Amino acid sequence: MSSNENEMEGSNAGVIIVGSANQDLVAYTPVLPTRGQTVMGTSFVTSCGGKGANQAVAAASIGVSPNGVSMVCRVGDDSFGQNLLSNFRRVNVIYDEEKVIAKGSAKEGDEGEETSSSYHTGVAPILVDTQSGDNVIVVAPGANYALAPSDVKESILSSSKKPSVVVTQLEIKPESALEALRTGREVNAITILNTAPAPEDWEMSDEFYQLADIVIPNETELR
Repeated sequence: MSSNENEMEGSNAGVIIVGSANQDLVAYTPVLPTRGQTVMGTSFVTSCGGKGANQAVAAASIGVSPNGVSMVCRVGDDSFGQNLLSNFRRVNVIYDEEKVIAKGSAKEGDEGEETSSSYHTGVAPILVDTQSGDNVIVVAPGANYALAPSDVKESILSSSKKPSVVVTQLEIKPESALEALRTGREVNAITILNTAPAPEDWEMSDEFYQLADIVIPNETELR
């Protein structure tokens, strides 16, 4: 662990966010395309996103905790990942510099050796209807899915001052989000679960409800 001030170990993290960090790729159009249709857009922007990263940046920006806000996530070794980390530094979100870059790949070698990252940073292409404000989003999670339950547990327990609040969402692997709630409960933190985006053909187990002090569903998850 290096001495970078944005690293998590040695910090007094009052709030820990365990979740996703994505580069948003947003195109604006007066009409959303139907299947097989190509439409012309009016503008395009990129922005830092991901449900977890958005929560961490918002919490740090308003000074929600005098002991700081830490982000537990994974990004790829690419320009999108560096952009996200730069944004964390800009608002003083704490992260572990040595672990934030996802190692290995979706398919390890026969020996399971650790390699340099072949995960891409999570991306979210977004289409926005300029007339209605409706949008459609496709998330390609990439490095977000490299965040394992063991990583989550270690990050929370290694904080020099145990967090008062642990927040997670389902834009990472559900088992990693569940571990965030479980470990948060273990250290007597308030645990908060945002159930979006619920994976397709997946049913949330009772353990999520049992371990979450506060559950925040979106409209889609309530249906």
